[in-house]
Amino acid sequence: MSDSSDPGPRAVSGPTPGTDLRTALGEGDPQRVRALIEAGADVHYKRDHGYDALLDAVHGRDVARDPRLLELLALLAAHGVNLSGVSAYGESGLRVLSRLGRFDGVRLLLDAGADRSQLEWTPLMEAVALGSLADVQAALGQGAVLEARDWWERTAWLLALLAGDLAKASCCASGARTRPHAGAAAARRCSTRSRAITPTSCAGCSRTARTFTTLTSSARQR
Repeated sequence: MSDSSDPGPRAVSGPTPGTDLRTALGEGDPQRVRALIEAGADVHYKRDHGYDALLDAVHGRDVARDPRLLELLALLAAHGVNLSGVSAYGESGLRVLSRLGRFDGVRLLLDAGADRSQLEWTPLMEAVALGSLADVQAALGQGAVLEARDWWERTAWLLALLAGDLAKASCCASGARTRPHAGAAAARRCSTRSRAITPTSCAGCSRTARTFTTLTSSARQR
């Protein structure tokens, strides 16, 4: 006689296509992400606090040094993922990549249609992050506001440090020296900001510190 109280075999919980996809995105594995999408995983999901596929793709590993980042971003863009989503904490793909100095990823997302207003970049900042030295010089020649700050409270000079571009940083610094009021204005603005970034804290990036050290050493030698 069987025991009617026995519920029989129980289903064993395990990974789902959704959790597998989020894991693959966090690991930055474009091949696995592609395979999961082809197998039916929903790449257009949105989970708690507004996190989506793009935001998961720019978290979870050392994104600043990830050689597969651009391939992963291009894959998501090709599948029509929302490139301008913002979490409950104000994060977006553009903002996170900009914070980390992955301006190559920023360029890819902008070219694919992401909302550039999220960055709060001036033409000078965009020239520093994405343009040439000539573009930076042209922006300065047109009277660019040196003390302007982006969403992360960084000036164009700090963006140049984060990019590790000594020539652009020097160009911005030279512009500041020719406008003595700019430094005082920047200091006043910085004292009232909640997301203030300094040369040594900017994304915790070693190249920022190296560029800052080189720049200040050059200034002392003059």
